[in-house]
Amino acid sequence: MKILWVNPNFLHPTTKGGQIRTLEMLRSLNRRHEVHYAALENPAEPEGIIRSREYCHRAWPFRTRIHSKHSPAFALDDRSVRGRVLAPELVRGLADAYGRAMQAWPRLWQHCSERNR
Repeated sequence: MKILWVNPNFLHPTTKGGQIRTLEMLRSLNRRHEVHYAALENPAEPEGIIRSREYCHRAWPFRTRIHSKHSPAFALDDRSVRGRVLAPELVRGLADAYGRAMQAWPRLWQHCSERNR
């Protein structure tokens, strides 16, 4: 069976319990099935794509720019909801990245469909 797993990020470095659980689940699935993994690429963490072979047959990284939580670009808009809402520029950037990923979706779907025939 061919499986397409879509996630906002790659699993390495694993820093949270949910990532570790997902990693082990995908490793198990990848032993018997062909897992394709699509996620946003974070240039600051190249280990994610490099080590994706541990849990998938093929990785589909979508290039985007992800800012550190401590950078000025990640600053919160302190005028709205007492600083708990992301700045509009950051939301637009994330929406653009997801939009590009969704534009690539038909190509990915076609690739998987052709290989599954």
